[in-house]
Amino acid sequence: MKRRGYTTSIIAVCRDCKGEGEIIIPGDHIGHGRYTEDKTETCETCKGSGLVTVTKTIVITITPKKALEVHTKS
Repeated sequence: MKRRGYTTSIIAVCRDCKGEGEIIIPGDHIGHGRYTEDKTETCETCKGSGLVTVTKTIVITITPKKALEVHTKS
């Protein structure tokens, strides 16, 4: 059995805040079509940078397979 591992990293735009660094929290409904003001918070995923590092680890396992037996009629 053989095993091979690969690790790659890329820098990507944060999917939670779409690269803005802040998340908008909609205001609450207070009645008659009125809402409180929207609030913004720093994105917890990217800590406000708008970018994240995505690391992928791939493990490939190679195992031997028995050959199929071919039956012949005599």
